[in-house]
Amino acid sequence: MNGGGRNSWRKGVDEVGPAAEVPGYVWSRAFGAAGWCCLGYLSWPARRLFVLALMALAVYCTLHALAPAEPHHAPREEELQRAVMHSSTLSQETHHEPTIKETQPPPQPPFCPQVPYNDKRKRLPKALIIGVRKGGTRALLEMLDLHPYVRVGKVEMHFFDDNFNKGYRWYLQNMPYTFESQMTIEKTPSYFVTPDAVKRVYVMDKKVKLLLIVRDPTTRLVSDYLQIVDNNKRRGKELSFQEHMFTADGKFIEKRTPVRVGLYAVHLAMWLQHFPTNQIHVVDGDALIRRPFSELIKVQNFLGLPPCITPNHFYYNMTKGFYCMQTEKYHKCLANDKGRTHPHMDPALLTIIRQFYQPHNEKFYKMVGRNFSWPGK
Repeated sequence: MNGGGRNSWRKGVDEVGPAAEVPGYVWSRAFGAAGWCCLGYLSWPARRLFVLALMALAVYCTLHALAPAEPHHAPREEELQRAVMHSSTLSQETHHEPTIKETQPPPQPPFCPQVPYNDKRKRLPKALIIGVRKGGTRALLEMLDLHPYVRVGKVEMHFFDDNFNKGYRWYLQNMPYTFESQMTIEKTPSYFVTPDAVKRVYVMDKKVKLLLIVRDPTTRLVSDYLQIVDNNKRRGKELSFQEHMFTADGKFIEKRTPVRVGLYAVHLAMWLQHFPTNQIHVVDGDALIRRPFSELIKVQNFLGLPPCITPNHFYYNMTKGFYCMQTEKYHKCLANDKGRTHPHMDPALLTIIRQFYQPHNEKFYKMVGRNFSWPGK
């Protein structure tokens, strides 16, 4: 009788079959093994109650083990979509209410893959910032240096204009080390206005990508003048803007080198003789000052880079009056000689300069398919 009861209980449990892998069933077997050792000391009615209790415990443990996990541990797809939309909203609103975020390091961008650490060596640049002088080339270079897939030349090398006779080995030695998936970028603004530089760059790499950052040529001319003033102060010379850019009888000196730099259409035509328009990206230097992230999105796309730069990489510095950069490791603003405050200029002189540049600006707009709306007459 005792053996039959034991066998009937085992038959009922063994029919579970594959369910033996369920944790609840494991626990029931453990309690069952201990129970059988005590059955010899119990009366028949007590034995039945004991077996029923064990079976009930096995059912409870099995159901508890098969219960679904709490859903809140896994992020919902709609929550991820809201996060992406929120990030996009931040990028559009960055310029409306600039705030200083120096105590908030930028989080890791969600779509920025880890750089593969392989084949580390010096490489020739895959992209060049060719100009223009006083257009924001340094700011653009420093902002691109935030990108993990970019390594930049820290100084202007002037290889394709002044140092070409030193050879490619010299040029390569001055490049930073990069991994295979990274891009080397060098900037020298004088390349844009140097005819020989166009041909030399083409010989180096006819598929190289070119970045051209431009500003209102009248504003750019004033910035250029301020740098000239700083240089002349060291030599004990100082001329006013009018003395430097106009003759004694009030005529605008159009052949001055700083003036000629602002003839963007003339210089761009040289580059378009060797490079197609899809290899030249024009950056709005004025917009880069006001909305850096918006311009950096376009630059990342043009260079074929993953979107690793985010709005949180920038914060507005109230003291300097422009955006600075930050990462998890550092905060950085441009040097004090960048973003100089422009002095008050005679409106009559500015009108003469703008009238001179207007037809050249209109031609430039047509060449690049973009109207920058710089002040004219």
